[in-house]
Amino acid sequence: MEKREHMVHNGDVGKAEHEGHEGGHHDHHAMMVADFKRRFWISLALSLP
Repeated sequence: MEKREHMVHNGDVGKAEHEGHEGGHHDHHAMMVADFKRRFWISLALSLP
């Protein structure tokens, strides 16, 4: 675990930095959804006879 993440979870940083940290999770979630969709379509195409 990175030190910055550890500090955020311990409450050692200000609210503004914590809000910026939370915003990154939303972008990460969108990237994960896009990756899942891409992998799904590739798997579907490769599994067709």
